[in-house]
Amino acid sequence: MFKKAVLMTFAAMLIVFGASVSFALQIDGLVSGTDNPALPAGIQSSINPGGLGDALLYGYYNVRGNLNLFNIVNTSTTDGVKARIVFRNARNSKEVLDFSICLSKGDEITMYLLDDGTQGHIYDLNSVIPGNTTVTGAATPFPVAGIPFKSGTYGPITVSADDTREGYFEVVGLSTIPGYDRNSSTTSACFIGGPPDSNCIQTATDCNDWVKGIGDVGYNVPDILFGHNDIVDLTNLTTFSYNATAVADASLVAFDVPSGSEESISDAIGRGRSSAIGCNEADYIFTKSNVISPYDLLSQIGGNTALIVTFPTRFTCHSDPNDLLFDCKTNDSVVSPTTCLTYCTNIKFSIWDDNEDLLTGGQVSPSPGSCLQYETNVINFGGSSIWNSPTVAVSISTGSFTLGWANMDIGSDVDVNHATTYGGDVTSGVPLVAYTTQTFIGGDASYLVPAIYKTNITVAP
Repeated sequence: MFKKAVLMTFAAMLIVFGASVSFALQIDGLVSGTDNPALPAGIQSSINPGGLGDALLYGYYNVRGNLNLFNIVNTSTTDGVKARIVFRNARNSKEVLDFSICLSKGDEITMYLLDDGTQGHIYDLNSVIPGNTTVTGAATPFPVAGIPFKSGTYGPITVSADDTREGYFEVVGLSTIPGYDRNSSTTSACFIGGPPDSNCIQTATDCNDWVKGIGDVGYNVPDILFGHNDIVDLTNLTTFSYNATAVADASLVAFDVPSGSEESISDAIGRGRSSAIGCNEADYIFTKSNVISPYDLLSQIGGNTALIVTFPTRFTCHSDPNDLLFDCKTNDSVVSPTTCLTYCTNIKFSIWDDNEDLLTGGQVSPSPGSCLQYETNVINFGGSSIWNSPTVAVSISTGSFTLGWANMDIGSDVDVNHATTYGGDVTSGVPLVAYTTQTFIGGDASYLVPAIYKTNITVAP
C-alpha cells in the first residue's frame, strides 16, 4: 500500500510533467574545437540535443528511499511504435528487467520505480490513476503490485537484490506500427496491416508478437521518441529531474528481439550491419574528453554536490579482459578469460575555487587511486551526501575549497588508450553521460543537470 505522501507526490509530479518537458526538431552532430568537425563520414547515429530520437538513455535511477517517475513519449501523430526498455544495475550493467512496450500514435506512458527495502520494483501509473491505456509486453494490464527487478548469478556475474535499487535504463525503438491508434472508435482503424491473428494491439501477447516489417527500412522507428525522469526523495520531497539523452538514427531498419533480450543502444546501432560497428558508433557519439562541474559546499546554506557518471557502453561493448579503452583490471584475464569483471577507468581531477586557486591530483576514495570502478558512479564532493548509494559512491576531497568548479579529465592526457577511432577521425576520452546534482538547506532547494563536457576530436587528414 502506498502512503498518502507518495500519492500526493504523484499528483505534484504530474503537474511538473506538464510544464518541464521541452524538445526541438533538430539533429546536431558532435562539434569540438575551432574547426568544428562534423561527424565522420559513414556514421549513422548521433546525439540529438533537441531530445528526440529512436533510442533514449536515462542515465540514472535510484530507489533507495526515492520515487522515480519517468515517461516515454511517441510524438508521431500517424503511427505507433514498438520499443524495448531495459533496466541495468549500477555496479556491473547486468540487466535487472526488460520488456517491450507498444505506444500508439501520440501516446505517452508514465511509469514509476520504487523499492520494498530490498529490491527495486516497476509500476504503471495506471495502477494508481486509471486512464493509461498503453500496452506493455510485460503485462497488460500492468500488475497493481508492480513487477520486481530480478537478481541472481549469471555465469561469472552476480547481481544482488540491493544492486537492483540503483542504475540506469535504455529505451530502444524496434519497429513502426503503421496507423496504430488505440483511441479509434472502430477496431479496423486501430492500425493498418497488423498481425494476422489480431486487428489491434490490445494485449501483452499482441505487443510481443508484433514482428511485421522486420528488416524493412519502411518500418524503422523515426526520431520521434523523447523521455523524462523525476527522482523524488520521499523523506523531504527533494526533486531531481532530467530529460533522457536522445540518440537519433540508432537503427535504420525495423527489428525485433526475443523475450528476455538485453537490447542496448549499441545493439540497435549495429542492427543490420554488425555488433562491432554498433559499438564503435555508440562509443564515438558518447565520448567526452573532460567532464566539468561546479560545486557548492558552503555550510551556511547546507551545500552538497555530487557528480553522477554513467558508462553506457562499458560492459555491453568492452567486456573482453584485453580491451584497454576502459582499463579492465589485468587479473580478470586469469579469473575470467572471456569477461571483464572489474574495471578501474583512469581519471584526473583538477579542482578550482572561486579565488582562482588550483588543487591538482584529486584522488577519489575508496576506489584504488584516481579511477572509476562501476558502470554508474556517484562522486561526492568534500563529504557531500545527496544519494543513498552505499555500493557505487566514491568521494573526492576539495581540501579547504568550498565553492568553485572541477574538471574531470578522462582523455588521452590521462590514458593513451582512452580514444575511439571512426573513419579515421579520433575522439579522445571514453563514452559516458554525466549529471551534476546539488542540494541546499537540507534539500529544500536542489537540481540535477547534465554536466558540462568537452570533446577532443582529431580529424583524419
